[in-house]
Amino acid sequence: MKAIDSVFESTILEAFNAEGLGSWDEVIQKEIAYKKQLLTDSLAVMESEVFFFIAKWEGQVVGTISFGSCGEDIRKCTANELEKIGEVGSLFVLPSYQGQGIGSALIQAIVEHNAALGQEIVLLRQRI
Repeated sequence: MKAIDSVFESTILEAFNAEGLGSWDEVIQKEIAYKKQLLTDSLAVMESEVFFFIAKWEGQVVGTISFGSCGEDIRKCTANELEKIGEVGSLFVLPSYQGQGIGSALIQAIVEHNAALGQEIVLLRQRI
């Protein structure tokens, strides 16, 4: 789990820095803590609504993606029409491994996993 936490820490900090927001320490730490707690919560429940896939390169965790049922906001906005749609929540790849197809492979793994469950549509959304 520490390896995934490290991915969260590195990629979230890098994303904020890339946007010129590296001085937003409190917001950065809250986002990191939120992702770590989401992971912990998903592992604590046998039938969690959120799950994570990880990507490894030569034994090192270099990326992660989370997936779960459609969020409450989306259900409300669509009068529950998208209730059975899966939602990619977060995709993180360590900066030094970006641009090598790892993120694409993680998304493809989610799509294939859901297709095996009979769910053909996957919703991607960006949380700001």
